[in-house]
Amino acid sequence: MHCLELDEHVALTPADLMRAEPPPALALIACWGAHSPGQGWGDPLSIATLALARNSRRIAATVSELLDDAASSRFVNMFLDYAQAQPMPQALQRATQRWMSHPGYRNGYLSRWAPLVVVGTW
Repeated sequence: MHCLELDEHVALTPADLMRAEPPPALALIACWGAHSPGQGWGDPLSIATLALARNSRRIAATVSELLDDAASSRFVNMFLDYAQAQPMPQALQRATQRWMSHPGYRNGYLSRWAPLVVVGTW
């Protein structure tokens, strides 16, 4: 079953989201986006997709594996900081440009930043 683990023994499932009214802006950033470790397939109806169907207008989400390391956390935190002051697409673009301008990160793993996408209406 596809779910987003929020805390130990606390998960957000697609069924939970179908009964809820999600906020207009939502960030669903996790190490595993569309599938679970060890599975070669993804869930076609992700939690982010359901949030869009349930009237969230802006969503930042991971669509594949996001590397779970300090560098990835720096990128995500940079994006979240920028998203406080500007729309999510611009925040993601700005974070990505800043990330790519750093020589040490530019040649690193794509899975540190590329799995994060922004979807919705603006």
